[in-house]
Amino acid sequence: MEIETKLIVDNLEFVEEKLKENNAREIYDREEENIYYARPGEDVFDLRIRFFEDKAIITYKGKHDTKSNIKQREEIEISTADTENSIKLIEALGYKEVLRYKKHRKAFFLENAEVTLDTITKVGTYVEIESAVAENIPYVKKLLGLELAKVEQRSYFEIMQDAIKNEPQTNVYE
Repeated sequence: MEIETKLIVDNLEFVEEKLKENNAREIYDREEENIYYARPGEDVFDLRIRFFEDKAIITYKGKHDTKSNIKQREEIEISTADTENSIKLIEALGYKEVLRYKKHRKAFFLENAEVTLDTITKVGTYVEIESAVAENIPYVKKLLGLELAKVEQRSYFEIMQDAIKNEPQTNVYE
């Protein structure tokens, strides 16, 4: 089960300073490539492969309640070092690539939550706070001075679709 909130944050440096002030532990700092898949004729984009370094994470995400500021949904992840066969397997199951983009992600651990600082060039900067307990998320938001930050209800897939629709000439794959 994934329990998280995504916030639109213009100043990731401010958030990183707050993380350091609160003795957060840095988990990683990396570039990621994300590829979303769908079956032809279906309007469901619930399968993603995320590549970083020489690894891949295949993720299935269930539906979530878009009325809540904290998303709760089923999430199944499989990690693999066999990146080439990951794509072959998904395509052999009938899925087709529908969206691809790169993102810079820096992750921290703070108060039993994973806090990620995400930058998608020409699209935006976001903070995600994920915890096993929904009640922990507002507490972490407060520690980071993000109580008033705007909640982003859209998934990254939806954000990227909107970016491409609004500026089709923009190469969001940078």
